Amino acid sequence: MKLIPIFFFMLTSSFAFGQFEDKKELKKVTNEILDIIKRKSIVRDSIDWLKFTHEIENDVNETEISQANFIIFKIIKKLRSYGDNHSIYQDKTDTEAYSSRKDSISYPTSRLINGNVGLLILPSHLSMNPEENLKYATILREEIQNLDQNKILGWIVDVRENEGGNMWPMIAGLNPLIQDGIVGFFATNKNITNWYSKSIKPIGIRKMTNNYKCKDLSKKIAVLISEKTASSGEMTAISLMGRDNSKSFGNKTAGYTTANGMYKLSNGATLLLAVSYSMDKNKKIYTDGINPEVWIDENEDILGSAVKWLEKSE
Repeated sequence: MKLIPIFFFMLTSSFAFGQFEDKKELKKVTNEILDIIKRKSIVRDSIDWLKFTHEIENDVNETEISQANFIIFKIIKKLRSYGDNHSIYQDKTDTEAYSSRKDSISYPTSRLINGNVGLLILPSHLSMNPEENLKYATILREEIQNLDQNKILGWIVDVRENEGGNMWPMIAGLNPLIQDGIVGFFATNKNITNWYSKSIKPIGIRKMTNNYKCKDLSKKIAVLISEKTASSGEMTAISLMGRDNSKSFGNKTAGYTTANGMYKLSNGATLLLAVSYSMDKNKKIYTDGINPEVWIDENEDILGSAVKWLEKSE
């Protein structure tokens, strides 16, 4: 099972087509989904399982196969009603497309501000394609390496437009800014699992050839967030939280700070289920997004505020 925060708007397209051959397959898949939720969901203890299982069984028996997706929608809606806003059902077509996706992918960009501040802009990354994941992380490391040839005062990591996707290329790409080690945790009601940043063999990425580390890892890092920052964008921000030299600026994020387990179903679809909440390296838990340390109105100069903080000597 892989813990991968996934782009939440994929929910819209995932209910378009059923891909169930018959009632037998529908029953099998719904049973698989209910079993996984019952064992793994962050809201599993809130559900009346006897009642809900009976409802779904009746729906399967009475619903036309052409309307099968309404049953899947009902299951996801039940999760939503108890506060899980992140889980999705991804049909076979979407699962295959997401695994191989190469089109319409954006990559990190950067620029130098005032000759001494490195600005890193991290877009969403909606792909599980290994080549694209490596490319995203490599480009980000190269952008950092190029900027670090200047006399850098501090860094700005901008995830204001990052609405989600695969978090691991983002974490791997930012590695040159920090020491290798634990950058966060996934927390359930029973267990805590760490997630970390590594230079040579980062999580979710094949071995990287660019293992650059910045000249000075003590430089301050300003993290820019907004209400559009979601899912893996939030995870990326959290990976820089809890550090003595980091501070967040902006507005409260979207609130998709759960890790999704990826469960392949027998019909080729995938259940992406919220199975844990996120913690920063100091084990501060984030159950409903990130509140910035410095609130900045969207009409105010957030870059200017971040630069002023970077320029201020402690």
